[in-house]
Amino acid sequence: MRWMKEYSESVLRNMQGGVVTVDADRKIVVFNPAAERLTGRPAEEVLGKPLSAIDRGISGPLREALEDGRVYTHQEGILNDHTPPIPIIFSTSLLHDPSGRHGAVMVFSDLSYIRRLEQERSLAERMVLVGTMAAELAHEIKNPLVSIRTFTELLPERHEDPEFRRYFQEVALKELDRINALIAQLSETARPPSFQKAPIDLREVIEYTLMLIEERARKSEVRIVRDYDPGLPQVMGETTRMRQLFLNLLYNALEAMPEGGTLTVSAARGDGTWDGYVEVRIRDTGKGIPEDRLERVFDPFFSTKEGGMGLGLTICRRIVQDFKGDLHLECNPEGRGVTAFVRLPAVDRKEVIGVVGADPHWTP
Repeated sequence: MRWMKEYSESVLRNMQGGVVTVDADRKIVVFNPAAERLTGRPAEEVLGKPLSAIDRGISGPLREALEDGRVYTHQEGILNDHTPPIPIIFSTSLLHDPSGRHGAVMVFSDLSYIRRLEQERSLAERMVLVGTMAAELAHEIKNPLVSIRTFTELLPERHEDPEFRRYFQEVALKELDRINALIAQLSETARPPSFQKAPIDLREVIEYTLMLIEERARKSEVRIVRDYDPGLPQVMGETTRMRQLFLNLLYNALEAMPEGGTLTVSAARGDGTWDGYVEVRIRDTGKGIPEDRLERVFDPFFSTKEGGMGLGLTICRRIVQDFKGDLHLECNPEGRGVTAFVRLPAVDRKEVIGVVGADPHWTP
């Protein structure tokens, strides 16, 4: 028995993850070296003390386990007693002794390094994207500038012509608005996200954006059909960017049906490969997109619409990727229209990181 105890103590000492255990009286009985390092608290300060003596990012989940029997698996959290706070991933479990009383254990790891990798990768991706878009933007801006220059050169000769002045004003304003819109969308795509993710009700976001397009849909004789899973979980996201995402996708669907049709919006839990996600489908019965262009529509400045700037879906995919989700398009099986698939992590999603294994959809 002694060698088993020594072996267990050796494992606890050498673990990279923090381990904190509390007994049935809510007293801290295990606080390994990794827990000391991550919290900045020596074990002698907390052993034998109540849960309130340690960071609430640890005490909170342990208290939930003891009081409600609620346990977590690979849940993200925060150690709040640091400046700045440390992001962690943790799991909790109940411990039972022969008398039937129970304590609880929490195992946690530092996510700071992974978060830095995420930021570095995101920055690198954005730099590549900005370089591509800047080159395309130079080409896109050239055409309206040529129109403005041509009219400007003619202005001295035809300044007294009121019809020319009126037409010049219309063209110049229209072309300048187009340049402004291009630059604004480029800025939106290139700007690093400055949002805070939080659990949100996806159905509320979708209903809000549907409200914004309902009048336009009515005028276009487009019927809107809703199909929501009644047990839809919340997702991790940010309300403003989510509204922008779905508004862009819904407008795309409407523009594909100028002569009317059916717009179907459904939301349900993902299954199979996408278990742990919420899947939203936006299906139109419009003219569709050729199969060989379904992926190209996400490229900057590529558009299948006459007069389209080709940045809407680029921004949509960027938003979804910021929330660790997936966005793609598929042609409808019956040959009419396209369906946009948006998959976003549910709040109760179990991410597997590090030694436990790898989530097939999670990328640092």
